[in-house]
Amino acid sequence: MMKKIALFVIGFLVTFLTLAQTPENDLAIIPKPVSVLLKSGSFTLPGKIVIQAPPQAKINRVTTYLKDKLVRATGYPVLIQNKAGKAAITFVLNEN
Repeated sequence: MMKKIALFVIGFLVTFLTLAQTPENDLAIIPKPVSVLLKSGSFTLPGKIVIQAPPQAKINRVTTYLKDKLVRATGYPVLIQNKAGKAAITFVLNEN
């Protein structure tokens, strides 16, 4: 009888914890962006990835980290530029 009760409690907790996960529309991004516009579709990185970011020490570590991860994952060349006409990824600092 105790085994049945224990299994019932464990089953209930597993079900409860599974349903308590993050909803689909809440993005798991750290840090959380100020605003996000969700649309259907997909994003494909180009063969030459350009990251546009302001030349500030606050953001250099982040852009370098992202560049290293993208190069390893894709094998594509990645450039970090202060001003880029057509950047695949753009970083903007919110000074508020």
